[in-house]
Amino acid sequence: MRSQVGPASKDLKTVADFESFISKEDVGVVAFFAKDSKLEKTFLKVADKLREKARFGFTSLADVIKKAKQKEDTLVLYRPQQLANKFEPDFVVYDGAFDSADIEKFITTE
Repeated sequence: MRSQVGPASKDLKTVADFESFISKEDVGVVAFFAKDSKLEKTFLKVADKLREKARFGFTSLADVIKKAKQKEDTLVLYRPQQLANKFEPDFVVYDGAFDSADIEKFITTE
């Protein structure tokens, strides 16, 4: 059981924070926000609801987005490194609508 104390999602303020976050031994979901993002409100709501199923992080810093090789307003699920194999990628990019139900389904099924 994960802790319910503190925010449900961590602000990844540096590239080092991001690299540390995705190197953990459990599922991590990272949102890469644009300024005034439509994804932000939905993501934070989903993170609060699913905080016991996965770790959640977010950033809007250009350096972190560039290091992750992602675009703004992108949601990415990073799989634990101990589950890495040659048949599946280490991460999965969400390509659906910014809808709470769709994002929850993506996180729980991937």
